[in-house]
Amino acid sequence: FQDSVDALLKSYFNSELENGGAKYSEGVYAVALNPKTGAVLSMSGIKHDLKTGELTPDSLGTVTNVFVPGSVVKAATISSGWENGVLSGNQTLTDQSIVFQGSAPINSWYTQAYGSFPITAVQALEYSSNTYMVQTALGLMGQTYQPNMFVGTSNLESAMEKLRSTFGEYGLGTATGIDLPDESTGFVPKEYSFANYITNAFGQFDNYTPMQLAQYV
Repeated sequence: FQDSVDALLKSYFNSELENGGAKYSEGVYAVALNPKTGAVLSMSGIKHDLKTGELTPDSLGTVTNVFVPGSVVKAATISSGWENGVLSGNQTLTDQSIVFQGSAPINSWYTQAYGSFPITAVQALEYSSNTYMVQTALGLMGQTYQPNMFVGTSNLESAMEKLRSTFGEYGLGTATGIDLPDESTGFVPKEYSFANYITNAFGQFDNYTPMQLAQYV
């Protein structure tokens, strides 16, 4: 199985290189786990030297290298909303362009095209809504979104702790327990701004390893 995944990953990356899709990529990584037991079935990785173009096997990169996860963390953000009493069940919020005083708008990919409309928690995941996550993150700070609002940051630290605590329950930003050397627990900066916190709610600040992301799933 490991050999099959290695071969599949190499074939995929070579194909992406040929069509230009991976020209600036530092590599590609894949982890396969048994969903019932958590047993590791495969750890595969390919490191891409951007200067020479050389490809080298890098299976340990699945536990030592970290990446910005993007939208996959949105389920954990909603979980944090539930866990901290900010969201209730399949709660409906208005998916809308988010504008804070003195900052650029935050949008979901479709809000610019279709405008504002009500959206449930399930739909927020289905449509990959950024703005639902932002409103949830604001709720963790004890605030409700209003257009062009001024955001008080006195609760910023406690809100980030709540968000990261839920993420950690899924294995994000914590040790996975795998018996391998030099495992990274992710890149979770101690210093951050309100903007960092808000974007973390939709996966654009803290960094995690492929193994952590597999465990989260």
